[in-house]
Amino acid sequence: MYTAYSHFVLGFHGCDKEVQESVLQGKKILSPSKNDYDWLGHGIYFWEHDPTRAQQWAEELKRRKKIRTPAVLGAVIDLGRCLNLMNYQHLDDVRVAYRVLEMSLQSVGEQLPVNEDIPGNKDLLVRKLDCAVIQMLHTVREQERQQEYHTVRDC
Repeated sequence: MYTAYSHFVLGFHGCDKEVQESVLQGKKILSPSKNDYDWLGHGIYFWEHDPTRAQQWAEELKRRKKIRTPAVLGAVIDLGRCLNLMNYQHLDDVRVAYRVLEMSLQSVGEQLPVNEDIPGNKDLLVRKLDCAVIQMLHTVREQERQQEYHTVRDC
C-alpha cells in the first residue's frame, strides 16, 4: 500500500485578515491547532479545493468572537506521506489506534472521550474521540518506529 502522494492540492485556510496578511508578508507562519477536539488531530487545517468553505469557517470564527475580520489564505500543499482516510486500507490504522486508546484508558480506569454536538449548530461537533484516536495513531507509529504521516486527508 502506498501512502506517498506525488501530487499537490490547493488548500484554503479560514483565518483572521491580520493572520492572512502576516503570513503573506512572511512575518508569520501558521500555528498548528492543538485542541483536544480537533477532528483530524493536531495540525493546521485547510479545506481542499474549497475557498468558499474556508470563508464560511472564518465567518463562524468571527461569530464565535475568535477573530475580528474573516479572511482566507490559499496554499499549494504537498501531501507527502498522507494518512488518507478516503483510502480503505488506512482505516485499519484507525481501528488499531482506537483499540490501543481504548485498552490504554481502560487500564487506568478512564473512559473514552466522546464526540458531542454543539447545540444549535448541526455541522459542528466537538470531536474529542476522533482527535484522541488520530493522535494515538501517530503515537503508535512513532513507538513502532514507522515513518510519520505528514498530512491527514478526509472528505
